[in-house]
Amino acid sequence: MVKFYLRSRLLTPGVLRNSTQADYGPEHEHQLRLIRALTGPGQLSVERARHVMEALREPYASPRAATVVGHGPGPDLAAAAQERDREWERAARAAQELLTRRGWPPADAAARALTGVVAVANGLDHDGLAECLDAYADAAQGIVRAEAGYAAGADGAHAAAERAVVSAVLGGAILAVLCAVAREAEFTDGGDGAS
Repeated sequence: MVKFYLRSRLLTPGVLRNSTQADYGPEHEHQLRLIRALTGPGQLSVERARHVMEALREPYASPRAATVVGHGPGPDLAAAAQERDREWERAARAAQELLTRRGWPPADAAARALTGVVAVANGLDHDGLAECLDAYADAAQGIVRAEAGYAAGADGAHAAAERAVVSAVLGGAILAVLCAVAREAEFTDGGDGAS
């Protein structure tokens, strides 16, 4: 697996002993654990994980390195959703209105990802899901503020950058698990999902 990580430029090369052997130190062990977290529970593609690792290797790495993680599955959904122009236009309007209401910068990739997801829901006749966007945004903002606080508590810029990336990637997995637990609690034991 180490050779794959080296070829993929996820792992920095070790110190060459000869033409076929290299020595690896504790920093490489740490990189391996981070790579496995990003591509395992974090579910990042090798390409996206490489971008994250490269951002963390920058001499002036900062918590903004977490922005390299990206915007989730939206872009993959966007192409399929664009086939249905009406759903796409309504979804784009809903996404833009949300970003504007929040005072968030209208990042093209994020707006496109959000539009793609909402357009797919609209295409399934679940237009009402867009009414939940503010609740999702409230949760997201609270989570990101908590992650920023976690990163700010690090000792040094590189440690803060790594904390920001790890909390962004693994935080998504944690959120998915907690949402599943909350849904189970909401919809079982007589719950009607309306509380």
